Amino acid sequence: MKRHVAQSDERLGVLQHVETVAPRFSKMFQRGVEPFKGLPRPGALPVEAADVGHGRDVDGSLCRATLQHNKDLNAQGGRRVTERDEAVKHVFAYFGAAYYQADVLHRGLCNLLVWKAVTSAGAMNRYRIEEHQAAAFKMTLGQVLKEVQSCFGADDLKILEAAVEKRNFVAHHFWFERVRLMGTTDGCVAMIDELTLADDLFKKADAIVDVVAAPFLETMAGGKDAAAAIMQGLMQQALRGEPMEPLRSQRKLKKHEHVVRVYEVPGKEMGAEFLFETDDGVIWQLCDVGLGWCAADAADPSWPLSRLNEFLPATFNPRPAGAGPWRYDLGLNGATLVVRPGTVAGTFKLGIRRDKGDRA
Repeated sequence: MKRHVAQSDERLGVLQHVETVAPRFSKMFQRGVEPFKGLPRPGALPVEAADVGHGRDVDGSLCRATLQHNKDLNAQGGRRVTERDEAVKHVFAYFGAAYYQADVLHRGLCNLLVWKAVTSAGAMNRYRIEEHQAAAFKMTLGQVLKEVQSCFGADDLKILEAAVEKRNFVAHHFWFERVRLMGTTDGCVAMIDELTLADDLFKKADAIVDVVAAPFLETMAGGKDAAAAIMQGLMQQALRGEPMEPLRSQRKLKKHEHVVRVYEVPGKEMGAEFLFETDDGVIWQLCDVGLGWCAADAADPSWPLSRLNEFLPATFNPRPAGAGPWRYDLGLNGATLVVRPGTVAGTFKLGIRRDKGDRA
């Protein structure tokens, strides 16, 4: 975890301590985890013990469980599992593998969008990052690609656009248009071939995204080694079967918020956190473009009130037009809250500018 401590600024006075934290990355792991890799194509290998069934293990050998199942069925006069039955199973397996890789691509593009925003802001806390993540994850694959298309060259963008088109076909049209092929083994093999090509396209597109996203991740993490350690840690966490902590959920900001109280909570090191309470009891804190998500679900009675309450209640746009990273004004009641970048990287400063005619 990297911390930046604010410096004092006598002209603007009140300061908030800002810290940047390593975000919780949400891209589904795929390296070293290749679902259904090496599944044989139905009919690709010689069939043994044809009198008891055609099931095969992943390595191409006869599936002992299927053979035993067939024996049991035969003994009971039941139906034997055929090669076509096994082929149908493989169709579903390859569909799952392809759709999985499409989801990996989607999360990779979402992470690129978030990491790009974080590095542009200069300083961003965990909950602002999660706000970006939550917004990105609600986008479709095509929508998120449109948001980051400027990051890619023309040739790579064509591959990504083809992947979006193919993903939409697999998700919405594949079964309707190809189900007619499932009646025969050869038809199933044709479906598997098509799904394999889609899977390969998604992997190729994702590899392009990884290359473009790497510099943003390294900037956030503080170097290549730190970035690699983060990804390795997430991989190990996933392989251990540990669930990821869910993203925080907070309502969407309104075009105008009515703020009734501001709290000035001392920071753990220096400065203070300014927490804004709206008329519905939701807590917000300052972020790079205005008000942003906060860890608190409700106000704590122990929080000290801020001197900013002199200018409340007030109704204002929580995300002012034209706001740059840590450079914006919030209009209070009889004054303006001025937010500007700090003199030290990763910090910001703020102060009050009273409206004319309201000066004490």
